[in-house]
Amino acid sequence: MILLIGILKEPHFMPMNNMESVNSNKPLVSVIIGCYNHGDFIAEAVQSVKSQTYTNWELVIVEDGSTDGRTPAQVDRLRADNIKVIHTENKGLPSARNTAIRNARGDLILPLDADDKIAPDFLEKTVPRLLGDSSVGVVGTYTKVFGYEDWTAEPEFDIEKFIIENQITATSLFRKADWEKVGGYLEDYKAMEDYALWLAMLNEGKTIEIVPEYLFFYRKHKPQGPVRAHSLRSINQELELELRLKLVEKFPKLYAQHLDALVKYQHSLKWHLHYLEQQKSITYFLYNVLSKLKRLLVKN
Repeated sequence: MILLIGILKEPHFMPMNNMESVNSNKPLVSVIIGCYNHGDFIAEAVQSVKSQTYTNWELVIVEDGSTDGRTPAQVDRLRADNIKVIHTENKGLPSARNTAIRNARGDLILPLDADDKIAPDFLEKTVPRLLGDSSVGVVGTYTKVFGYEDWTAEPEFDIEKFIIENQITATSLFRKADWEKVGGYLEDYKAMEDYALWLAMLNEGKTIEIVPEYLFFYRKHKPQGPVRAHSLRSINQELELELRLKLVEKFPKLYAQHLDALVKYQHSLKWHLHYLEQQKSITYFLYNVLSKLKRLLVKN
């Protein structure tokens, strides 16, 4: 994953005392968790939500047909007045997230994986940023990785680089209305489903803002096979290329708008051979993107 370090300009945003939902009887924020065989970790994730300094939230947990014999009962024990638990058959994380959002009452949505955590002031720092600017579709933060690895990620949003490589995590705040408008998470994507959602929102004219603070904690488990070092996702290169090309077919105009940047980046890769494996995957992606865009643009 390409992560660029930079400084975010201070935006104008709505003060906390003016940002409550019009209907005060419902939560403004719905935190959603899809959980499959992660019952041993989910209590930590839930506690990080319960520790929020901003309190107008609810939590919706979808237990996604776990098979470990422990997780369903572990999740059920977390039920509370503001914590809803839904059991489903196993359909994968994108489906679990869509189910949670359909059952959410909040206007703002924050996905959180069952083995990750957020800082106590995550919502306090991100909610005003999203409510204060209607052009912002997604608000992300800096990340601290813990567990099997220990490092940090400090992304800076740049759309010309974002269409090549995701720069934010799935645990980023967005509006339920925007999720509905773009059709939700793509359930046939078993990886990169969050990236697809962000691209869909960019395709609708939204932008992404990043709070330059370490407010998200990503648990890195011991890998079961070869994975990319210092990456926030694990996916083989063949599947990655296949999914990327499907995104080009889905959003050809978005990619075409930044065709010059794609060409420029493709040429620059020749000078970065010390990142051979990562760059090889992206080089193949760019070559196929440029070829596919030419065909799509001619067709349209």
